[in-house]
Amino acid sequence: MIWYNSLYHMVSGGDLYSATDFCADMDVLVLHTYICFLFMLVIVKIEPAAIACPGSTTLCNTTHTCIENKYICDGDRDCDDGEDEANCEFKESGCGDGSYHIAQTGTISSKNYPLNYTSYLHCQWYISSPDNTTLQLEFIEIFDLEKPRHNQCLYDFVSVLQLSPSLSLGRFCGGTPPGPMLLNASKVLVEFQSDGQKSGYGFKLRWTSGNNIIYSHGHQSRAQESGQIQTTQVSTTAHSQCLGQFEYGGDLGHISSPNYGQPYMTPLYCRWQITVSPGYRVSLQFLSIDIGEATVNGCASGRLEVYDGPDDGAPLIDTYCGDVMPTPLMTSDNTLYLVMTADNNTAGRVGFQANYMSLYIEPPTTTTIGPPPPGCDGTALVIISMSGYITTPYYDHQNVYADRVDCEWILLAPPGQVFLISFVEFDLEQSGGCDSDYLRIYNDNEDRLGFSNNLTNGTIAVRNETLSDVNHLTEIANLCGQMLPYSVESNNSTVVLRFHSDEQYGSYGFNLTYLTKVPEVKCSAGQFQCDSVHCIDRSAVCDGQANCDGGVDELICPSLSCGLPAIQPEVARIVGGTEAVEGAWPWTLSIVDKERPGHICGATLIHPKWALSAAHCFERVFSRNYEQFALVAGRHHLLLTDSHEQWRFVDNVYMNREYLSATSENDIALIKLKQPFNLNDYVSLVCLPEQRVTPGTPCYITGWGETLGTCCSNLLKQALVPIMNSSLCSEPEYYGSRLMDHMMCAGYPEGGVDSCDGDSGGPLVCQSPTGSRRWELQGVTSWGLLCASAKSPGVYTVVDDYIFWIRQTIAIHI
Repeated sequence: MIWYNSLYHMVSGGDLYSATDFCADMDVLVLHTYICFLFMLVIVKIEPAAIACPGSTTLCNTTHTCIENKYICDGDRDCDDGEDEANCEFKESGCGDGSYHIAQTGTISSKNYPLNYTSYLHCQWYISSPDNTTLQLEFIEIFDLEKPRHNQCLYDFVSVLQLSPSLSLGRFCGGTPPGPMLLNASKVLVEFQSDGQKSGYGFKLRWTSGNNIIYSHGHQSRAQESGQIQTTQVSTTAHSQCLGQFEYGGDLGHISSPNYGQPYMTPLYCRWQITVSPGYRVSLQFLSIDIGEATVNGCASGRLEVYDGPDDGAPLIDTYCGDVMPTPLMTSDNTLYLVMTADNNTAGRVGFQANYMSLYIEPPTTTTIGPPPPGCDGTALVIISMSGYITTPYYDHQNVYADRVDCEWILLAPPGQVFLISFVEFDLEQSGGCDSDYLRIYNDNEDRLGFSNNLTNGTIAVRNETLSDVNHLTEIANLCGQMLPYSVESNNSTVVLRFHSDEQYGSYGFNLTYLTKVPEVKCSAGQFQCDSVHCIDRSAVCDGQANCDGGVDELICPSLSCGLPAIQPEVARIVGGTEAVEGAWPWTLSIVDKERPGHICGATLIHPKWALSAAHCFERVFSRNYEQFALVAGRHHLLLTDSHEQWRFVDNVYMNREYLSATSENDIALIKLKQPFNLNDYVSLVCLPEQRVTPGTPCYITGWGETLGTCCSNLLKQALVPIMNSSLCSEPEYYGSRLMDHMMCAGYPEGGVDSCDGDSGGPLVCQSPTGSRRWELQGVTSWGLLCASAKSPGVYTVVDDYIFWIRQTIAIHI
């Protein structure tokens, strides 16, 4: 959800410079003492009156902000220092223990442990070291929670969040506990959630704090084996930022080098071990890297080594340095090991950060071995047929395809016709740029011995031919991964398909169909496609007249009713997040899995039957079958059914075809519903923007995502964020080259207000700059690093750049 720390902007631009500090820094002369005395009187008199909280609210003294009284003693720290919870009577976590623990060591557990925990729990524990030393967490005895679904802990789970600096250490479920976790901080938030279905015996967690936590491991590094390192103990003085080995688990998480964003200290030796459930693999995606220097001889001054296994004795996947973004990688088993070393950092490099998740890959049976079929034996297979299917060699849904395979199929259609290629099943190794295993589809401009001139309907002939000359080929698709590709239409009557597998990580292959057809009319760049045969000029779209059949050119246009909520939101320009007024953001939608009504992502209603969200919310629906999802409008509470709620099931999702998961480019998707929503005071449409918003404009984000212990958990929350100048957000200490075209940042340089996990796909709305006061959808929540951290604002897809794509996609698929 939207996470915030109440911020108080000091006149000095930094921490409050108190009167006593001011006086202490002056020479103790009579005149100076007199001035200080007067200055302190002024401060004492004026400062308490500077903030006057309205009725039913209370002042947070440290941050000088006001919170509603209902948040006092509610178990969540709504004031920055937790003063709203400090003088409360014993506050249960929701599981029987207290919410706050300040001790050198202790334990917490799920409710009724070791008996089955109850349904609909939401428990929170804040654990702090009394002497501000680091914490170690360890799950002990029994660990038994409901199993994951879709490779994620969606139902019952325990999550661990390191505080100051904030860092998610994972979300855990199932029957396998993660290993001990070493924090880089003295505070941690542990949360436990259960739904209304299956339960288990729960968990028990022990924490320990201290200056000299010693970690023992069941292996030695290669340096130890050679005698270069004599002990596994890590000095807290020499390596205070990397005590021992960091151990992570769960179904997803985030890792980063110590104090990422600031130049790392040297000498540096840090280790991370990621362990997921047996039978799963670890998928690692780098968000940024800036380590050492890449030279012709390798890495100088610093490096990051990644191993396919539990330690540095496992096979080395690769060594990384410099600032070139690595491609996503996946292990062959359930463990991944990283080692970062650096002997100097004169260049001021800032380290790395990456996300990981667990992926279930069904264990394959033995690969079928036999003679290569036609087309995969070194010659191309020419197919003269009006329709048919093509698969990887010996495709049977159960066995992986063989290594080092190269196949080529050439499809020939009658003159004037083209091929439509559709996919039934698809599963190839995922790699950056699809350069490991791939299926590539080309248009071929070469005359294939006049075959196409002699075709008649029903003719089926097959012959072998030499492989195609690449100089005659124009690539129209380059495919890999597990996502079922969209259909591909060729531009002429000759198509070449090439399949390649390398020497590792085989998958199950593909099954595709093809058929010939008369090509559809393709509109020019300045035209709008009404249907398969009609085009109109773009200037005729939204001109108030139906120029296409059915008026599809006038569907998503400015209207008198969009962007004007019947229930007005409270939009005072305060810094921080608050609970939204129920019904005040009537276009904000919740995406749920109808098999388990839990919130997955946000979305925004732009038409009674269409919503806009983020492509990454659906990137793991490999089958492109979206019938399991529903959209909920008129929602305010996540755990209660609101009287104004409307549910509609999803008919289809149209992700932007240029979306790239590795970079989050073009992270936008349209959702078509089976039935339209009924518009009323609690469910209505937002306006699409008439122009791009400018830097400094105050806008609002809304959603139900992760709150990280701040107010309004499981309620719709809103927060004010200004649009940030892209030149600032592109600076190296911010996002650098990761901020690309069609992205914008919103938030504060110092952090404190941000969207977070669960807000993806939700709206960033601003009032129209034209003076109409209508709310316009300027951004779709896309990504960000370390929720609400300094120099890490939220990143949003710029909706104004996709207006034509939105209107065109809806018109074609209405």
